[in-house]
Amino acid sequence: VKNRKHEYMNRMAVGVFAVEDGSVDTDDLQEEGLPPGKVVVYRQGSTPPRVISPTHVPSEFSQEEEKLLNEFVMISGVSEVTTYSQVPSNVASGTAISLLLEQDDTRIALTADSLRECIKRIGKHVLRLYRQYAKVPRVKRITGENGEVEIASFCAGNIDSEDIVFDTVSDIEDTLSARRAMVYDLLKLGLFADENGKLSTSTKARIFEILGFGNWEDGRNNDEMHRKKALKENMDMLKKVVPCDFYDDHAIHIAEHVRMCVSSKCTQNKALRDRVAEHIAKHTELLGFKDNVNLLESKLEKGTDNER
Repeated sequence: VKNRKHEYMNRMAVGVFAVEDGSVDTDDLQEEGLPPGKVVVYRQGSTPPRVISPTHVPSEFSQEEEKLLNEFVMISGVSEVTTYSQVPSNVASGTAISLLLEQDDTRIALTADSLRECIKRIGKHVLRLYRQYAKVPRVKRITGENGEVEIASFCAGNIDSEDIVFDTVSDIEDTLSARRAMVYDLLKLGLFADENGKLSTSTKARIFEILGFGNWEDGRNNDEMHRKKALKENMDMLKKVVPCDFYDDHAIHIAEHVRMCVSSKCTQNKALRDRVAEHIAKHTELLGFKDNVNLLESKLEKGTDNER
């Protein structure tokens, strides 16, 4: 209907000419038309060419177009709120609008389920190909959020049924605005605070990520850098013994290494568990030495103040 309507409007804009047979060169008239300033030569005694007066666009075109658009909206199964981002004129309450949105989510749930099933099948084929052909360790370069490049190796034996988790959260309901509202409510309830009622730096960084603002705290968060270093040490200890550095934040390293030690990787590999346990013992020793040094420094400072 739109194409027919446009054809009719083009005919009105260009014009339709009526000429007497043999009075003008019709080929030239069809090719060039009647541009402004054109001199039209026609046969003497014949009727000069004229433009047939165009009529208005019939109202049936607009009526049929509006009818078809309404049918498309009805077939799609969504309301005006989702289609045009406009509230219907006969709806004024917030409850009614919420019901319309819930109905729209229910109607397009089948489409969303089909998309999730498609992604699941694609992932299944990708994992099957890796399990079939990645017999030797493969090396992959991974770029972090701050441009840090890491090298990770994997093979077919690293993937089993326990490593695969199906996400059951609906993408339709889990929108950015809904996630932010939920985080704000949890912040008001104080569920992110520690035992002292404060937010740790790592918790702040995680909240920024959930809100979709990026990890603002990551660039200037030393705790996060130490945590990433500890995670890298966990990966390195899968193959070799990793020494401890004196400048490490030993409390953070111990927490990450203990998490590694109680995981299934260490419980199934005695050599790996021994390496991680020895590494934790070194961190504990350095942490105790550091605490003793700090205690001695504080005593010396107090003694100096008393002498003054």
